[in-house]
Amino acid sequence: MPETDVPTGKALRVLQDVIALDGSPFNPKDYSARSGIPTPNLYRHLEILIKSGLLVRVRRSRYLPHPNFLKLLEPFNAQKVLGSIIRPLLEQAAQQIPATLHFGVLENDMVTYVAKVDNREMGLFTEENIQLEAYCSAIGKCLLATLEPEKLDDYLSAFEFPKLTGNTLTDPKAIRQEIVKTRRRGYGIDNREILEELVCIAVPVTLNNGNTIGAVSAASTLIDLSGQPRKTIVGQLNDIAEKIGNLL
Repeated sequence: MPETDVPTGKALRVLQDVIALDGSPFNPKDYSARSGIPTPNLYRHLEILIKSGLLVRVRRSRYLPHPNFLKLLEPFNAQKVLGSIIRPLLEQAAQQIPATLHFGVLENDMVTYVAKVDNREMGLFTEENIQLEAYCSAIGKCLLATLEPEKLDDYLSAFEFPKLTGNTLTDPKAIRQEIVKTRRRGYGIDNREILEELVCIAVPVTLNNGNTIGAVSAASTLIDLSGQPRKTIVGQLNDIAEKIGNLL
């Protein structure tokens, strides 16, 4: 492939946005107006992506990832890769934070724990790939706080919320208030809502484009994270979240 035909940063951005359409029509003129990429340049980017074997034109204005490109990606799993990227940062932070650290994402209204760095003294029950309820977990509250209003309404009206401990919020109005509070202060708290002895604090992980991809948390059964150390813990978690955001 000639050097001039190697996809540039802008072409790769186009690739990402076209793939996100999942085969729906791509309107170059509208995209050009939104992205600032001149339409002639946009067509050139598309041709380069096709010649590079990254995209295939299915029909007029409809594109999909090239099968050969997808075959190259088969050995990879997005969550495993994400965990591999994030875990070293959690391990580094664990030297400063006396807690078990997690990174989790919101999937099908549940929190999936993608990465965990354990505090062996705690023996916390959580595991990587385990799913927990969002409404009563610190990570879940952070991620629910990023939902559009109508999606949050759907979540709160979809089903009943079991009471796991004496502190678990189960009334949809109370859960909504807690989510609003989480959004306002910038971090979520699980104050013994999943387990009587467990306290957890979480902050969202936001990329430079403004998208929140997950949340990182510190959980402990040994010290009261909801007490005086809270500001320190939140600051440390925000440092981790910023490093993750910069990497991705």
